[in-house]
Amino acid sequence: MRASAATAARWSSRVPSQSRLAVPGDAMDENAMTPSIILDPATARALLNGRKTQVRMIAGGGHGMFPIGARIYGREACAPGRMQDGREVLTDLHRAEFVAFADGWRRDCAGQGWQGAVPHDPNEMWVSAVHMPIWACRVMLEVRGRRTERLQDIATQDLRAEGVQPILAGLLWRGARPLPGLHWSARRAFAAHWDVTHPVPGLRWADNPIVEVLDVAVANQAFLPRATCSSSAAVPSTSASVRRLRS
Repeated sequence: MRASAATAARWSSRVPSQSRLAVPGDAMDENAMTPSIILDPATARALLNGRKTQVRMIAGGGHGMFPIGARIYGREACAPGRMQDGREVLTDLHRAEFVAFADGWRRDCAGQGWQGAVPHDPNEMWVSAVHMPIWACRVMLEVRGRRTERLQDIATQDLRAEGVQPILAGLLWRGARPLPGLHWSARRAFAAHWDVTHPVPGLRWADNPIVEVLDVAVANQAFLPRATCSSSAAVPSTSASVRRLRS
């Protein structure tokens, strides 16, 4: 019933390695020195949907910068794009008018967002999470509580707070989409997701590392960053927005 290692690897390989390691670890905006964490696609979607209200990260990574009340930017791997002749095309960050995330959500430099097709990038033009422009941020978290514990000490209620979902009234469990696989228990589902995003020896579920536990809430959208767009292009028409990104 568990997702195979090969299936999990295919899922995680949809984004660059710096993003799929997603400890989450802190990164700092090169200009604004903005505190942030790296989010994999499943974690970002679960936070936005309100199914995930806790974040665990390896202790000792300089997370003292995240006191209660702090706001943290979520960084994700993304594909930069722009509009050309009424359709979306891939481009570099310097010419980007918007970015597309692994689940197909777009966000432009003016702060507008819309759903489109999942980007397919044959030329490997993905931008790793650590290099995501700050205007592209779609997840800002507010820290409501924090503590330190061993990873395997996670309580039953905290498994749901981490985004694990019951299937068939709890007969089966799954991690947050798009992570594949069904599991016989919530604990196994959480452990499988953790190991996909923390494959390094010493950080895996079986290693039982010390983690920082943050109770978080998605901050008001008004706090998300904006930037001045380089062109007049904004949200494309519906027909354009659902086209695949092409090189």
